[in-house]
Amino acid sequence: MAKNHPFLNRPILSGIASVFSLPGNYFSDFAFEQDDSKALASDWVIVGHDLNKALESFKEHQSNRQLELKFDE
Repeated sequence: MAKNHPFLNRPILSGIASVFSLPGNYFSDFAFEQDDSKALASDWVIVGHDLNKALESFKEHQSNRQLELKFDE
């Protein structure tokens, strides 16, 4: 959204103006799309870190379990 737009200070007018904007391009969504894509990328980075930690934990658990099995024999 454009930061200098006069309707941004009046949400009700902004809403009314967007309803009557039939082409749907009253406000620029470019900044929103950039912010949204950055947020999604950040979320996936966090998911990747969590998956990596889970995989490392699983590998550690499996190696400890194999050691336990060797000592039981």
